[in-house]
Amino acid sequence: MPVFDLFIDEKVTVWRRQRVEVEAGTLEEAAQKLGDDLGDAACFDSEFLSETEEYMSPAENGGCATTVIVEQGAKAVLWANATSHERSSESLSQTN
Repeated sequence: MPVFDLFIDEKVTVWRRQRVEVEAGTLEEAAQKLGDDLGDAACFDSEFLSETEEYMSPAENGGCATTVIVEQGAKAVLWANATSHERSSESLSQTN
């Protein structure tokens, strides 16, 4: 029996933590500056908090699929958990 090399791509939500430095007079001012403009800080490190990862349902994704199966090196979707299964070009390029 043949063996097939497939990928299961799943869309998830996850929190990301960034270590930043902000120049401000007080801690509260620093937090306000970040809240007003996240680009107003020097980012030194970033990590995904994997324990916060949650799978998305198609309903949470505007009716689009959140799980698709593709063959390694192929761009065609073999199976999806919703009829609409568009993925970003970045996601597709990573399967090659």
